[in-house]
Amino acid sequence: MLEYMLSGPDLCARTTNRNILDLQGAMRIGIVTECYRPVINGVVFSILNFKDALESRGHEVFVFTPATGNENGEKGLVACRSIGHPAYPGYGLTLPLTRSQRAIAANLDVIHVHHPFVMGRHALTMARSHNKPLVFTNHTQYTQYSHYIPLLGGMLRGALESYVTSFIQQCDLVVAPSEGISSYLRAQHVTRPISVVPNGIDTAKFTGLKLDRREAKAWLGLEPDTAVVLYSGRIALEKNLDFLLDSFKVLVDKTAGSKVNLVVAGSGPQEENFRKMVMVRELDDNVVMLGAIAYDEMPRVYRAADLFATASTTEVHPLTIMEALASGLPVVAVTAMGTGDIVTHGEDGLLTEETLEDFASALARLLGDTALRDKMARNAQAGAVRFGVESSTTTLLAAYELAIAEHGKRSISAGAAAAR
Repeated sequence: MLEYMLSGPDLCARTTNRNILDLQGAMRIGIVTECYRPVINGVVFSILNFKDALESRGHEVFVFTPATGNENGEKGLVACRSIGHPAYPGYGLTLPLTRSQRAIAANLDVIHVHHPFVMGRHALTMARSHNKPLVFTNHTQYTQYSHYIPLLGGMLRGALESYVTSFIQQCDLVVAPSEGISSYLRAQHVTRPISVVPNGIDTAKFTGLKLDRREAKAWLGLEPDTAVVLYSGRIALEKNLDFLLDSFKVLVDKTAGSKVNLVVAGSGPQEENFRKMVMVRELDDNVVMLGAIAYDEMPRVYRAADLFATASTTEVHPLTIMEALASGLPVVAVTAMGTGDIVTHGEDGLLTEETLEDFASALARLLGDTALRDKMARNAQAGAVRFGVESSTTTLLAAYELAIAEHGKRSISAGAAAAR
């Protein structure tokens, strides 16, 4: 009880010292997120991968997320009262935390928030109320998602950018999943400490699959000699899927008579519209839509493909590209932040300009040159070790240590100023 009776610099120093000592052993880590399973997206998978890795090292992880009614009794899950979003199942407007949930927050060593909005405000309140270090991971180029705000999205881009920067400035440390997003944040005048912590995956899940590609194609119902271009991810406006489909149409026209399929694994708000786009382009016989695939089945889907393609220019550090490379798939992608941080042009994939001819030519080049494709496949899988979640978890723990130290310095400065 003594530490709660102290004030100013003494309280700040005592809290910081306790946390640094705890870091030498098991930590109590609070993950705060707008969405969690059963939602399927890159942020959720990133959280799950890190959560598993942290717990395997003996740390205790609590996930604060809006209640969805689908909770499965998962250890450490803190389902917060919320009003469900009618258009986006799994998301909701979170209400203030209960007394028991605030008690959990009071005993954390570090709070790690993954979204800057409703749950972000809750994370700020938790951190301030209990004098805890606050870490924020910038997973998204948020201004590229302003179309989700009906009518006002375009007009609010500048305001959204300012808000996110302001939110980050209230945190002790920001995690950037790639060097590209780190540079972007500095360009947005973020002055808080930045730690680059790449998203990590369980590479063994993708590198260790013993399955012949022809068998994997048969599992998907495809002819064994069909060339397969795979896209895996959300079917959403920001993924630039109309461009991907148009580029694939150019490829099909160029290779008339050859068997080539675009396999799409994933779901999202534009799924029905995407089906219409396929029909309009008369690609019904060439596009296979798998819908949402269980994560444990994804290695088999990657194995069925000959290469991976994405035209998205809004990524930060996409897990799907890491999974594809770990599966031994060369990647064709538009040159952009995020993809350019992972794919090495000419080594494990081809980066193109955002033109139909350039992208379609890259697809045709890889599909038509078996030797080049095999070489890039070997390079992709050999380089996948850098995507391992264990390495990223070590980097994340170092970021937590830096955040705790930074919080101590800021708290002491604030306490000293208050005492003057």
